[in-house]
Amino acid sequence: NAKLYELATKDGLTKLYIIRHFKSLLETELKRMSRYNHVLTLLMMDIDNFKKVNDTLGHIVGDRVLSEVARKLQIIFPNQHTLGRIGGDEFAAYILFEASDDQKTIYDKVTARAESVCKSLRMTYSGMSTDETITISASVGIAMYPRDGEDYREIYMLADQALYRSKHDGKSRFTVWSRKMEWEEEE
Repeated sequence: NAKLYELATKDGLTKLYIIRHFKSLLETELKRMSRYNHVLTLLMMDIDNFKKVNDTLGHIVGDRVLSEVARKLQIIFPNQHTLGRIGGDEFAAYILFEASDDQKTIYDKVTARAESVCKSLRMTYSGMSTDETITISASVGIAMYPRDGEDYREIYMLADQALYRSKHDGKSRFTVWSRKMEWEEEE
């Protein structure tokens, strides 16, 4: 049964939760956070230049990159956090905080973790049969419950918007979602 559960909930390559299971866990945690008035932060992460790795260095190197990224993320987000592979080269993690933690402490802890992701995932890879090297990095988007949204779909969407702002603003950086981003998009 344990093996079947793992096959149904985890990605075979990275051993992280698959998107369907990750979203289910996120939804359950947000309901619990609501009951206890706690805070949840969601970090969405995307590997910059990953398509170029697969196209130039091959899918074997691409798989090696994904495995290495997952291993590093598991170090940055240890057991008390939940990690998922939510797309080809996209990952997500959520961090839970007690209601007693002040907003500045939460912000500082989350942004320090995001900085860690950006620094740790800056790596250079070489092809097996080519001299070409490609440097990858990671972009991160962050949204917080209850500050930014009321349910898991909204938090997920806002973290994704923040992630794409990081990509748009030059990659290898993190963005914390804010209402200001909505106003900028309307202009």
